[in-house]
Amino acid sequence: MTPDRAHARASALVATAKSLVTDTEGRFSPDPGLCRALTEASGLSHEGVRWALEHALEWWATDDDVRTLVTNAGPAVTEGPLVIVLAANVTTAALRALACAVARAEEVLVYPSSRDAVLARRLVEDAGVTGLRNLASRDDLPLANPRARVVLYGSADTVRTLRPLVRGTLEIHGPGLGLALLTDETARTSVAALARDIVAFDQRGCLSPRLAVHVGSPERGRALAAELFGELDRLGAICPLGTLEESERHARALALQTGRALGDVWESPCAAVAHETVAAPSPAPTARMLTVHTTTSRESAEAWLAPLLPLLSALGCDDAAAREGFLRGIPLRRSELGAMQRPRFDGPVDRRPHGPDADVSR
Repeated sequence: MTPDRAHARASALVATAKSLVTDTEGRFSPDPGLCRALTEASGLSHEGVRWALEHALEWWATDDDVRTLVTNAGPAVTEGPLVIVLAANVTTAALRALACAVARAEEVLVYPSSRDAVLARRLVEDAGVTGLRNLASRDDLPLANPRARVVLYGSADTVRTLRPLVRGTLEIHGPGLGLALLTDETARTSVAALARDIVAFDQRGCLSPRLAVHVGSPERGRALAAELFGELDRLGAICPLGTLEESERHARALALQTGRALGDVWESPCAAVAHETVAAPSPAPTARMLTVHTTTSRESAEAWLAPLLPLLSALGCDDAAAREGFLRGIPLRRSELGAMQRPRFDGPVDRRPHGPDADVSR
């Protein structure tokens, strides 16, 4: 496939996404039916869906953005189909995954998650890209085809279920989480920006901040945690928390219990923030909850985080030098706070290794 053809195929998907969420003047005006369907399928609130479509769906991608994505999409597939298995945790993720896929292969078979197939199916059906088609059920997946290249986006459970069935080449985009890096100099505006990153997708995405490390004094760390809770609680009135699954409610309750035992907790029906100084940071569950862990140095913070490195996919920090220097050499999406959920349209969102020998947790 020539670069120009790959660009045209990916551009058709971006144009389709734009047609679904803008009016004839290019202003954000999403299809009401699409919003309703996504709200029902995703579990997000109506306001959460609108935010995702306006800010996270890459309908705004420029021609140069698409060319960059095509360059970084991945190795070309010249034999057999490219099979895409999509996850449901980020309702807008299908556009980027599909654009990368059609830039790599002439035949692309798509199996969206049965929990949220709305946008993926609409993009495939409306884009008119040759060789791109939806699969009706998991039984239609050609996992036993040794010529098929399977790109799997999903939870660890999904990966463990499907991985043994794949006879061809497998690329795994497994679970991930975002990390926020704070200091004593972190401003209130940065805390507000972090809150917006947490609210997006109700914290279910692989770039969602699920952990914050604060380098500085315990007093300042506690104050930052209190500020963050105030911002999350305020945003909850503007963009309500969506529907939680029973497992999410249970994980939240356990995390709150642990937070109270180890430090301070601020909570409301729509948000929760904890502050701890123990040297064993762990990711918060989804549902707009975050623990701020305070330590005295970046070196100790990096040592704390070592067991979690295979899961880390994004780093948010408003100090540019710290953002680039922290966990240097680890392939993370690095951004300012407030932009963690809106990465450049420059290739797969996950920069961690995802080749055929990748581990489930990588």
